[in-house]
Amino acid sequence: MKIAELIFKKVNRDYLLPSIQREFVWLKNPLEKKIEKLFDSIMQKYPFGSILVWEVDKPVELEKIQWEVYNFVQDYDEDAPHNKTASINGFTKLFLVIDGQQRLSALNVGLKGSHNKSSYKKKKILKLFLNLFSDIENDPDNNYGLKYEFKFRENSPENSPENDSELWFEVGKVLDFYDKDTEVFKEHFDQSIRLKTKDNEKIIKAKMTLGQLHQTLCCDDSLIIIPVTGDDEKALNVFVRTNDGGIKLEKADLLLSYMESNKGIFKPNGARKEIFGFVDQLNKEELHKPDYNIAKDDVLKAALVLSNLEVQYKLKNFNKENLEIISDNWEIIKKYLELTVKLIARYGFSSKNIISKNSLIPISYYLMKKSVSNSFIASQSTIDIKNKSEIIKWLIISQLTGAFGSASDSTLKSVREAIDSNKSFSDINHLKNIEKEDVEKWINKESYGSRYSHLILLLVTKNMYWDACHQDHIFPGSKFNEDEYQKISLTKMQINYYEKYKNSIINLHLLNPSVNIVKSDDDFIDWKITQNKDFLESSLIPTEIDLNFKNFETFIEKRKQKLIDKIYETLMPKNI
Repeated sequence: MKIAELIFKKVNRDYLLPSIQREFVWLKNPLEKKIEKLFDSIMQKYPFGSILVWEVDKPVELEKIQWEVYNFVQDYDEDAPHNKTASINGFTKLFLVIDGQQRLSALNVGLKGSHNKSSYKKKKILKLFLNLFSDIENDPDNNYGLKYEFKFRENSPENSPENDSELWFEVGKVLDFYDKDTEVFKEHFDQSIRLKTKDNEKIIKAKMTLGQLHQTLCCDDSLIIIPVTGDDEKALNVFVRTNDGGIKLEKADLLLSYMESNKGIFKPNGARKEIFGFVDQLNKEELHKPDYNIAKDDVLKAALVLSNLEVQYKLKNFNKENLEIISDNWEIIKKYLELTVKLIARYGFSSKNIISKNSLIPISYYLMKKSVSNSFIASQSTIDIKNKSEIIKWLIISQLTGAFGSASDSTLKSVREAIDSNKSFSDINHLKNIEKEDVEKWINKESYGSRYSHLILLLVTKNMYWDACHQDHIFPGSKFNEDEYQKISLTKMQINYYEKYKNSIINLHLLNPSVNIVKSDDDFIDWKITQNKDFLESSLIPTEIDLNFKNFETFIEKRKQKLIDKIYETLMPKNI
């Protein structure tokens, strides 16, 4: 398509903007001269890029559009730079621009509109002009490879050029000749040029520049329009894909743009400010609480589940009726998501071992259904400890088994139904059975500080969970050195074995921070004497063998089997 045809006949008529689009930003900093550079690129016949549009056909489909539709910016006012709501009355087909709105807005401002700015309480209306006499191409300060000099300026007598190196032509006048031949256009302004100069070279240069302007804007099919058909969900997904370069664009950014158009929800702050602020609050690092990297998408998904709405994270589920429900429930949603984050932080979970944030949503839903108070997190009552233990065990299993993988929506729905039927977390099925071979693979793979090591160690310590508990080497790392190896006369093969397993999960257990500090690098056989039998058994430390460093290999084989047996017993189908 020709640029002039699109701007003159289609933009702000049947070519409009859906509310998922951000506002026009190219004039936020006029010194960047983005519009001027765009017009220069077009004149130099640089590739313009394609325009992606969502083609909405038939009156019935128009009535289904739930996003507000906006006009492209035309007269950009620095004091009021917002897009205006468009009317779609009378159209049987719309083309909503998904990708290319900054370029089309720039063209619209340059060809049909203006840049309006305030200066000393006076409004200046600037139009885009092209200097027909310019020699900017040979300017030593031209660092951008510009060939044509475009500039926003006032069209007033006092702003007339004071020298013969300038002849400013208002670019928008080319639209009056959008359907005319280039030679007709050039000849129309021939007399005006000759009134400014008698220099024949300047006359030729000016007419060549005018010809290039008309040719590239009115004659060349330089615009490639790519239509996308389908429903609004498809359009939203295409928008995410095409805008996923640089800073990651979340689907939530687009949903929030749509939600912002519903002014009656999330009062008084509005959806965008409210949800952005809450996500920052959830991820704020505090004592014993890491940044969980929870995204806006995660919060909006949780809002659907906690509001007892359809769990699929699709635009259709964020209709006006559902948004009102979410808005009404918003304070409750925030409360129980925040309680969930505090709970998992207390048990040492990190962003590294929370593989799917969706797995946190059922916990929030459960806490909401039980109407637990803030005191639940630190409560030492028997029933609260039991409930917390079941929740944590369920969460650990869900991470280890990948329960919230490809069928996450189905899992969320089934878990919510189970909670609604008053099932405890110990009775909720994770939809995947564990074999002993699976457990052995985990044990062989995990080591100090690895992704699942903390989760596995939590599973085998009965109900003894600690706030910010430490992973501790049973045989301290300081013993694994050449001097110690020589003292007990290890062979090279034995040394390799010791080195292989010194950081293995088999040589790890969880300790309360204060106990870990006291233990420090004590020889385990000495430290063990001070501990009671229940503690040693709860950590699955084999007490039936001599636990000196010489017997490290025997210790590893014994404890490995204890870990496998205990974890398998914990994860057997009857328990999940």
